[in-house]
Amino acid sequence: KYSLVSSKDRWISRIRVQRGFLKELKTKKLVSPKNYRMLYLKTKGGYFRNKRHIKLYLTEHHLIEKKETEAVVKK
Repeated sequence: KYSLVSSKDRWISRIRVQRGFLKELKTKKLVSPKNYRMLYLKTKGGYFRNKRHIKLYLTEHHLIEKKETEAVVKK
């Protein structure tokens, strides 16, 4: 209730990180355009808690190759 950071500001910072990560995956061609769109809309809807949750979702649903995921995860 009396947080220094408003819930809107927390949302903005979280969504920017997630969208930046999705954009990185798209530019490196690690996800198809169709899967990118699906992930983007899930992100917009608040489905993912954080960037790590997106990585977990990708590996569980086999939307990305394991070797490529390890390279992204190490960052």
